[in-house]
Amino acid sequence: MFKVLGLGAKTVWQVDLRLPPWEKPKPPGFPAKGPLEFLLPLMDAYAGPDRQRNLENTLLHPILADISSLPRNMLFVVPRVDILLHEQTLFIQRLEEEATVINRQISQSQNTEYTRKKPSEGIALGPYQIKSMFFDGQIHGWLEGKLSISWFDEYTHEE
Repeated sequence: MFKVLGLGAKTVWQVDLRLPPWEKPKPPGFPAKGPLEFLLPLMDAYAGPDRQRNLENTLLHPILADISSLPRNMLFVVPRVDILLHEQTLFIQRLEEEATVINRQISQSQNTEYTRKKPSEGIALGPYQIKSMFFDGQIHGWLEGKLSISWFDEYTHEE
């Protein structure tokens, strides 16, 4: 369970823009004609003509980000019928492996680069917690739609 230190949300629609969406591996059970296929050109608009120039840019390709540049507590909510399933799974696996090594270093020594205080914040950095939840039968963007509808229902019922 996460120890809640703050609340936040971050949506990463595409983890790796080095490949255009139509070249990404399709997960088992993915329909022959993807439910969001009409959006594929838009999904590629982020990388567009600058793809080659930005192949190593972690802002464009979060899958390349160093774990130290990411939050200590991360929860990935992943639909299984998603063109991004493969890259999201690889990203999560890499972060889990790196977190295991770093967390072992933290537990063995309190004087590592991972536990020293950040001068700007004055707090000791703790271990990484990487959690993931996979949902069968759900498509890309399902959670955002679900949260938006829940918020709208709750908001309009308060009026």
